[in-house]
Amino acid sequence: MNHHAKAFVPGQSVSILTEAGVFVVVGIENHFLTVEDEEGFQRRVPRHLVVGRKLVESPVIVKDEPSRISAAKKVLGKKLTPSIDLHAEALGLSARQSKNLLQLQLSACQQFLNTCIKNRHTKCIVIHGVGDGTLRNAVRQMLSQKPGIKFHDGNLSPRGVGSTLIELRLQSVTQF
Repeated sequence: MNHHAKAFVPGQSVSILTEAGVFVVVGIENHFLTVEDEEGFQRRVPRHLVVGRKLVESPVIVKDEPSRISAAKKVLGKKLTPSIDLHAEALGLSARQSKNLLQLQLSACQQFLNTCIKNRHTKCIVIHGVGDGTLRNAVRQMLSQKPGIKFHDGNLSPRGVGSTLIELRLQSVTQF
């Protein structure tokens, strides 16, 4: 393992090794980066899965690159909507722990929501992926049993709906 942490900066164009697409760094933590995709959807990604992109001199003109970077700069000035990615690799879990993986994912979701409530966020995003719907259904079942929480599809992308946008009514919601 490289002892020198990869240096990322807000607004930098990056790729995620496990996904197609171009992302922009909008937040930096120790082992995670918050990135935004082309549709403006944000997610938290382990730093080791992110690589910087370099512009290569070429006669081809890439029209959308500067607009994507300037969009990220605008986002940096705004308050970010907190989000959690419940994919096993994003949580640092092995998919081989499949016996209790769902329970670990739901526990991480509850901890995240408690933090959002404590920090008085009125909206947050839970990324559960599209998959077979098991995680999505479990998250929504958990949310539906709690007063003070409304939720709906978080994004519409060509890949389907892979997240849930949660609205927290701070005066009536309680911790998990």
